[in-house]
Amino acid sequence: MEDEFDWNDEKEEWLKVHRGLSFHNVVEAALLGKVVDDFPSQTAGRANQRTMVILVKDYHVAVPYVEDGQVKFLKTMYMSRKYDARYGGKDAKTHH
Repeated sequence: MEDEFDWNDEKEEWLKVHRGLSFHNVVEAALLGKVVDDFPSQTAGRANQRTMVILVKDYHVAVPYVEDGQVKFLKTMYMSRKYDARYGGKDAKTHH
């Protein structure tokens, strides 16, 4: 059974306007098997939250979410220099 995704529609519109991102990018990445990583939140007090990393427009994007059964409720998404460097994106350091 595939995961289902849900999100706040107002947040989706805000992300489109202010960050040029869409939760539909997450759904597409998941359906295509292009989730780069998925791990528990590193932030204190957010033990029930996880972070998914996907590639959007050649840049790694962090997507914090909470799970309720098969439904992943997407909280927000943001371009991350940290994850881009970690997973070999534009911000990865090259050694010559």
